[in-house]
Amino acid sequence: MNNRRLFGRYDLIIFAAIIIIAVILYILTRGETGAVCEIKVDGKVTQTINLSDPDREFELTENPHIKFKIKNHAIAFTESNCPDKICVNTGYINYAGQSAVCLPNRVSIHIIGENGVDIVAK
Repeated sequence: MNNRRLFGRYDLIIFAAIIIIAVILYILTRGETGAVCEIKVDGKVTQTINLSDPDREFELTENPHIKFKIKNHAIAFTESNCPDKICVNTGYINYAGQSAVCLPNRVSIHIIGENGVDIVAK
C-alpha cells in the first residue's frame, strides 16, 4: 500500500494563508463605515447623519412620532405612527444606495457613500 498523505506541509500553509486573507477582507468590507445618511421630509433633506457616530436613538423634530436608531454603522426606523409599519419592518440599512421610506409620513432615509459616492463596483 502507498503511504501517501493527502495534504503536505506547504498545502496547509497555503490554506491557512487563504483563510487569513478571507477573514481580513470580510472585516474590511462588511459595512460602509464612512457612509452618511440623509433624512428627507417631503423630499427635502432635513438632517445628515454620519453612520460612524456612536450608537444612539433620536427622533425627528418635524414629526416627533418617527424615531430612528443608529447601531453598528447602520440606521433603521424604530417607531412610526403610520398604520402599516412597513418602514419599521424594513430593518437596518448600511450600504450606499440603500433606502427606507415611510410613505404615510413622507419621510425617507438614504445611505450615501463617502464623498457622495453611491456605490463602488469591486
